[in-house]
Amino acid sequence: MMQDSVTYSTLGGLDLDLDLDLDIANLRRFALSGGPDHADIRGYQALIMSVWASITPPPSSEQTNPRLMSSNRSSPPSYDTGTLADLRDAFIHGINYADLLGDNEPVRPNDFAAVRQGLRRDRDGILAWDGAKVQAFRAATRPYKLKTWQLADELPGGTGDPTTSSSGFRHGRKARFENRKPFANNLPTPAPDWYWGAETAAIPLGLRDALNEYIVPLSPTRSEPPFAPNLFLEIGEPNSRRYGMQARVLHNGAVGVRAIHNLEIHRLGCAAPIGEVKCIVAMYTNETLSLYSFHQMNIKRVTEGDRSGSQPCYVSTMLCAYGMNDDEFCCRGVLAFRNAMDFTSGVGNAAIRGAGERS
Repeated sequence: MMQDSVTYSTLGGLDLDLDLDLDIANLRRFALSGGPDHADIRGYQALIMSVWASITPPPSSEQTNPRLMSSNRSSPPSYDTGTLADLRDAFIHGINYADLLGDNEPVRPNDFAAVRQGLRRDRDGILAWDGAKVQAFRAATRPYKLKTWQLADELPGGTGDPTTSSSGFRHGRKARFENRKPFANNLPTPAPDWYWGAETAAIPLGLRDALNEYIVPLSPTRSEPPFAPNLFLEIGEPNSRRYGMQARVLHNGAVGVRAIHNLEIHRLGCAAPIGEVKCIVAMYTNETLSLYSFHQMNIKRVTEGDRSGSQPCYVSTMLCAYGMNDDEFCCRGVLAFRNAMDFTSGVGNAAIRGAGERS
């Protein structure tokens, strides 16, 4: 077990602690290739925690196997610098847009540290993968641009448990989220590369009908899509356009947070708690895997005259980044991704269970 340590450093400068369990070269490379919250690795005074904690996962009896769907889109939606501005206007923000709240500090989720530690929780000896196992994983994923992430638990050494095995997922094609309520009319229709959601049987029909625009991503003519998706994977070509990747990640995360939040407030009779991680989006580009958390906040705004109201704001925060061309960090990246599957499944299950009990 590593010793816990907390180190402040300016990654964009020269005052680096090279003893950190971070691959600085890969972080720098990731900073250059972009990401929705890259301000914290471009000179931002970031808090870097090396805490490898053991967090007990939820009991398997309480978990509903999520399912996987791939869009396999032939012509991806158009995301560019203008889309980032449109997302900001729709109150979908990276952590570097905290100035909306009138202060200079990033607005991290309340459970940021716990979630990040949970992603680092060891499982089934994945950190003990030897070079041959890492190479086998790379060989399985590289030709398909990570379309075979679910094969991770079939490789020697295993990465998962029966509740998250590949048999619990399925994939489809061209999964554009045309049935979701748009955040703004000028935004493209989301079409994530991969997304995870709950099994159809987990959500009562009445609940699906009541929250159709928020938790059912595909049109009613499509059969049994994963519902209330709150884990996404976006895959970029080498040297992908930075702003397009940022926009895709931000848009997906907002869709996921809103789906879970609408389940949490369904017939609740009062405001649901906000400020905690409800969705995770992974981005894989230039052989770097990065994971971002998403949470909701409400910001005050003036509507008309002396009346005031609040506006939902969806905020992303960088959790971790791993250079997948390094054996050790490849293992840690797979570990974090598999743990993210468990975490988001638990969040979704709890929201669905609560909404179902109130239906």
